[in-house]
Amino acid sequence: ASSSTEIVPTYEGRVALDVDVSSGRADLQLFFTTLADSGVYECYVHILGDDKGKLVDKARLVVRVPPSVPACAIQGKVECGQNINLTCRSEEGSPPPTYTWEAHDAQNVPRNKGATVKDGILSLYNISEETSGNYICTAANELSSAQCSLSLKVTSSSESLLPTWAIVLIIAFATVVRIVVIAAYCYYRQKR
Repeated sequence: ASSSTEIVPTYEGRVALDVDVSSGRADLQLFFTTLADSGVYECYVHILGDDKGKLVDKARLVVRVPPSVPACAIQGKVECGQNINLTCRSEEGSPPPTYTWEAHDAQNVPRNKGATVKDGILSLYNISEETSGNYICTAANELSSAQCSLSLKVTSSSESLLPTWAIVLIIAFATVVRIVVIAAYCYYRQKR
């Protein structure tokens, strides 16, 4: 009797197969599993002259993975009166993680603000300077949890365009240019 075992390259060095023909048992061991290993595994048996026995069996493997550290980001303009989204997403996690957000004001005091959370997205509407603070997202599944955070500084739209010193500098420069132009005009007019 000859036996043939085929191992595809993806599993090379990570799999062991223990076959006991007398007991009709075959055990597959998979080492260093990853999320990509989840799926249905099939065992095909071919015994010469036996067409009555069970020739195929299946097993489903579900690899559970804790959430990876999520990435937090801001979508939209962080200006008074605007609507913004704070996003939170983990690249890995099985079962898929659920996301929760908590907010702390600038003095790090927890607060509950009227907001909408869906699929890791915290939507903030008509934001104001009071919306400023620290925001922490937690991605969690039955295995573990991981967090990311971001600091939000809401500015008025005029603050975000140009700082005060830049506005003063522009006005001063425009005034000097205006004086030079008027002086040059007066000088050339007198020469005529």
